[in-house]
Amino acid sequence: MLNNEIKVYIFLFYLLNCITIFSQNREANDCINAIQICGNQTIELNPKGIGIQEIDRFNTCNGFENNSLWLRITVKEAGTLGFDLIPESTDLVVDYDFWIFGPNANCNDKGFSIRCSTTNPLASGGSNNHTGLRDSEPNNDFFEGPGAHGDGYIKSLDVQAGESYYLVIDRPIGDGAFKLNWTGTAILVDPFNAPSNKPFNIPDDIMV
Repeated sequence: MLNNEIKVYIFLFYLLNCITIFSQNREANDCINAIQICGNQTIELNPKGIGIQEIDRFNTCNGFENNSLWLRITVKEAGTLGFDLIPESTDLVVDYDFWIFGPNANCNDKGFSIRCSTTNPLASGGSNNHTGLRDSEPNNDFFEGPGAHGDGYIKSLDVQAGESYYLVIDRPIGDGAFKLNWTGTAILVDPFNAPSNKPFNIPDDIMV
């Protein structure tokens, strides 16, 4: 009887350890566990903590991961790719940064980011704490920050079918979730093959 109880305890010990290790290794705050973006749906997420520190001040825009998420984007139809990242809280203390790697970067060889913004909305005197990519920015406006430098937005990407990109979103200051709305004319791949031929400016809501 004692041997059976010991076996049960050992089994439960290993099972709980495996569940803990699996859940830790599946966090989307590392490149290898990036969330695959599904088409043009709006996403709502709340990053918590970091895994491996994969952003450093030697990369473009000078920053680190604090509360980060990695998203993987694959292009289905060519066009411009932009987004509006809108924090749940309107408090200017809540600050979101981002970096984009690609095209066709991989987790072992990401290189330097091709777009990034580490502007702090409070330090820069911004009227809101939104950030992202948009077509209306100047053609050479690819990087901004840190701190007081910039207005939160940089130039949209021109993307081609079949290209993939990593979008890293980080919240260095403040707390709370964000909503991300895709903009532009490009259409992203939906790996679940949900029917969607709409451009980014007509998004469907999806909770992740």
